[in-house]
Amino acid sequence: MQIPSYMHLNVTSCSEKNYSYDKNTGKITLTNVKTASPIYIKGMIDVLDFKTKGTSTSKLTFKPGVGNADGTVDMKGEIETSIVFDEVNATAGTVPTNMYLSAKMTMGKITINSAKGKFDPEIDLGDLGNIEINDVPDFLTGDDVHVNLYNPVLELEINSDIAIAGTLKGNIVAKDKNNKTIAQVAIPTMNIKPNATTRICICKYPDEVNKSKYDEVKKVDNLSDILATIPKTIQFEADANADATKEAEIKLGHQYTITPKYNVSAPLAFDAGAQITYRDTLDGWNDDIKDCELAEGSYIELMSDIENKLPAYLKLSSNAIDVDGNEIAKELIEVKVSNIIEASTDGTTAKTTPVTITISEKKKGMLKKVDGLTFKIEVAADDNGNNPIVGKTINAYNHTITAKNIKVKLVGKIIADFN
Repeated sequence: MQIPSYMHLNVTSCSEKNYSYDKNTGKITLTNVKTASPIYIKGMIDVLDFKTKGTSTSKLTFKPGVGNADGTVDMKGEIETSIVFDEVNATAGTVPTNMYLSAKMTMGKITINSAKGKFDPEIDLGDLGNIEINDVPDFLTGDDVHVNLYNPVLELEINSDIAIAGTLKGNIVAKDKNNKTIAQVAIPTMNIKPNATTRICICKYPDEVNKSKYDEVKKVDNLSDILATIPKTIQFEADANADATKEAEIKLGHQYTITPKYNVSAPLAFDAGAQITYRDTLDGWNDDIKDCELAEGSYIELMSDIENKLPAYLKLSSNAIDVDGNEIAKELIEVKVSNIIEASTDGTTAKTTPVTITISEKKKGMLKKVDGLTFKIEVAADDNGNNPIVGKTINAYNHTITAKNIKVKLVGKIIADFN
């Protein structure tokens, strides 16, 4: 008996014990069969092979559904039987006139529970959600701030119970408080394991992370661009696809789920080119100096030793302000600051830099307008492009800036009018 070649059976029982079944040819062969005995063969259909080339009598066709309609499977096949006797011993007149051989096959309803092949299901992950950034210090929000972080890390976890390998790529998008895109970084293609949890790390410097925690570590050189200007929200726009080049088995009628989640870790550690700005004001002077002016050639000198444990260089500049908090033009009051404050190279050992601030009148009598000074401190990872210090995480408890030995000196004469 030869069944259609697209149908692979698992023969579970046969009333005749002497049988063999060749799955490659679809032939069931029985030997030493008693002609008077009915033969029962029971088997389960293990495989419907869609790759088998169709013939005029045996053909299996899959018709995909259109839109939301289910697809269909058309099966056509004829079972061929042949019976061979070595010899029939009978004398004339003893052979029954109604002697015949017959074969009949019955097959119930076929239910396909699973399918094996190369599948490309539609996977729509869309937006994986937003990370909102709040309580950002003022010194990280200025227009002249460029936060080039050393090694921000994005950790991605994909839980999938579908037995199909997949790929994932996408974009990380940074948006401001008005939902306007301010930066976008493309994430290269990553591999998703079938029926498992996949953990992926996206970073600038893979050697700086514990690779044993992840299935894959992806290097993205410009990942810091997302935080160069501190955004209000960060979102991951994902594009997922099944790997249609690999064979897999899926259960039909089963609801599969893919659950993604991610988080961003961005320690405040600078990379080369980073620069942030801190501003402060020292005021309340005017009540003490409103009746004073400097004699010609005279100036006020403030001196201090700045002890810096921050692994960054500090460039200090200053301007005089009036009682309304407005800056006084340099053509009227000139403020000069000496020296870039040296960085702690290891973030532990303090570097001490002497700093001198001089205040002088460029226009006679302008000292009376002064109420104080504004300070602008530019924090940079390098000294004007030289000697960069990178990868040192800044800590508020350990990294301090201390002004010691503060002195104020009048060089020359001051004229006071107490009338």
